Amino acid sequence: MKFYIDFENVSAGGLKGINSLKSDDVVIIYYSNNPNLNMETVQKMIQSKAKIEFQKLSDEIKNMNMKNALDIIILNDIARITNKNETIAVITNDSGYDMMIRKFTENGKKVKRAVSISKISASETDTTTKPSSKINEQAISALFKKELSSFASDKQKILSIIKNSETRSQINNTLTKSFPNNTGKIMQAIKPYIKDLPGR
Repeated sequence: MKFYIDFENVSAGGLKGINSLKSDDVVIIYYSNNPNLNMETVQKMIQSKAKIEFQKLSDEIKNMNMKNALDIIILNDIARITNKNETIAVITNDSGYDMMIRKFTENGKKVKRAVSISKISASETDTTTKPSSKINEQAISALFKKELSSFASDKQKILSIIKNSETRSQINNTLTKSFPNNTGKIMQAIKPYIKDLPGR
């Protein structure tokens, strides 16, 4: 299996499970800035039997200030794969990949999406991660008519971040990347509805 890691989106959490991969697995880590890898993650990477590659966003593309540049590069690399027997996993919280993933699967490619390597298993057939049973999605959706009305256009993106996160810290970190100036406001509004998730 090939794992395409959107490291800017999932950080080290996306590499959870890397040490359990097999020798015929390939992990490609896409990043634009220097990856912040803690020693525990580095140790698991060393222990992994998988082939690990790093793909840094070129300075030329970075200087173009293209929105979602890493996403485009990852999807373009997947589009180049001609072997339809190859199983591909995109590791990201970003539901923006889902439309293209559906197109790939319609064309016969085996492509999945998950928030971490450990969330992918051989029996999975769904291309998106399942919503957490600990999240009251309906109650959070209602916030976009009240406290979070100014974020109504970003409702699906925010809901996707919440549903695909395993901890409150992960929600906070991912929101910070997408809404750096408004993370506190969003977290304050959703706090009562994510209290059953682990973390602070």
